[in-house]
Amino acid sequence: MSRCLFLLLMSLVAIAPMRPAAQSHALFAFHSNPWLNLHHFVRASARGGPAPSDLSEEESRQWGAGVEFYKPYVARDLLFDDGMVDIKSALRGAEGKTSLDGIKIDAALKAMLERLMPIYQKHWWPEHDRNNRAWIAAVQPLLERHGTALSQALTRTYDTAWPSNPVPVDLSVTAGPNGAYTTGPPTHVTISSSEPSSRVLRRWRCCFMKARIAP
Repeated sequence: MSRCLFLLLMSLVAIAPMRPAAQSHALFAFHSNPWLNLHHFVRASARGGPAPSDLSEEESRQWGAGVEFYKPYVARDLLFDDGMVDIKSALRGAEGKTSLDGIKIDAALKAMLERLMPIYQKHWWPEHDRNNRAWIAAVQPLLERHGTALSQALTRTYDTAWPSNPVPVDLSVTAGPNGAYTTGPPTHVTISSSEPSSRVLRRWRCCFMKARIAP
């Protein structure tokens, strides 16, 4: 199934000029979740990302504290560290929420993300969300035109079954050093919307082939 997911998305880009019949059902469900984006963005900042330049003194102090807090997470693998996978999975449940009440993550991490969210929403999230949604808008027509034929061919080739429900895909400003990663079960794809398309596509093969995915 990991090969099928990768090859389907790769094939969609390769055959974009073609015009076959439209697909009848959704293969993927795309999301742009501010909590998940914030989690990845602060982690990337702790890895040495560019320092913000337009924050107030208090915002800069709080953001710096968040970056310092996230430094232990830098060495933890987004894909193979079960704790990091659990954080990502929990934050998926916070989409559309204004707080992390009821979200099962470490209390200190929860408090830090809630302190940083107003700063993130003010200075970065509008642009990040636009980029995420632009990526989704670009790939949706390709899925509608080519998704069914390609998914059927790929599942037949690899003697597997496509998941019965659409595979969730979260777009994020950053998604680790490979530009994308997939965890499961249940299958969940995270893709960076900020890296150049060709670079991300070249790296998808690695991250999908390593993923622990089940139909």
